[in-house]
Amino acid sequence: MPATRIYLKPPSCYSLSATCHAHGWFHLAPFDWHGPSSTLRLAAAVAGDSVDVLVREGKKLISVTLTSHNPLSRKAKQQVVSGIRRSLGLDIDTGELLSVARSINSQYEQLVRRGVGRMLRSYSLWEDAAKTLFTTNCSWALTRKMAALACSSHLSLPTPSGAYPFPLPETLAGHSPEELRELLPVGYRAEYLHHLCKRFVEDPTFSSIENNRLSREAAYQAARSLLGFGPYAADHLMLTMGYFDQIPVDCEVTAYIKRNHATNDVAEFIRQRYEPWGEFRWWGFKMDRMTGR
Repeated sequence: MPATRIYLKPPSCYSLSATCHAHGWFHLAPFDWHGPSSTLRLAAAVAGDSVDVLVREGKKLISVTLTSHNPLSRKAKQQVVSGIRRSLGLDIDTGELLSVARSINSQYEQLVRRGVGRMLRSYSLWEDAAKTLFTTNCSWALTRKMAALACSSHLSLPTPSGAYPFPLPETLAGHSPEELRELLPVGYRAEYLHHLCKRFVEDPTFSSIENNRLSREAAYQAARSLLGFGPYAADHLMLTMGYFDQIPVDCEVTAYIKRNHATNDVAEFIRQRYEPWGEFRWWGFKMDRMTGR
């Protein structure tokens, strides 16, 4: 099988492990994180092919090995690199976060210097949106099951290793909500998922909302316009677009704050504690969890 190795230069204060562990996405198919070797595997749909992607972090460069069924064109390789850069947060500058963290506590500053400040995202905004929908009103175990069954032979072609990419929106748009409910354990979300994939198919510009420098409010309203995306889901999707000023509050966040800070007014606690973090409130919360505060 054709294999291509590409080397990418990471930004300063980068850590592949810290990026993966900042968020639960690395537990969801098609991601496969191997801790002992610090390698990340995923499957990507590219130019009609299904490609194995293996990511390793070296001392100075990140190596990305692509294994495909057929030789990849230059355009296809560029497409993969673009998706990988997005997924690994290689174009995110954590300089401002470092300054804020330094002003609050040196312990937070050291976390940022060691690579905290970027979160593993999916290969595309479409995949992040679908997986966000998979997290609503259910257990993490069910979220993982939904992602695993989405990455299967029913909806995509296998890579050379036998892995399956997350299906393209065009693929899911060809199924009715009833068919989606049969294929995936999405339950009531089938209508929302059908609307979501049709939105990405029928409005190609929607994927660009994370890159076209919309105001925070305009991007949030775009997220809220998706069926099934209430405040939590919209705030979560905003994280994947690089907006960290809000903390998506679900039952886990609520339970954590009540358990660790002896308060029932979670909203007020969040407002007061994370106001100093400004546009990086979510990272303040994440670093609190990392340090046990």
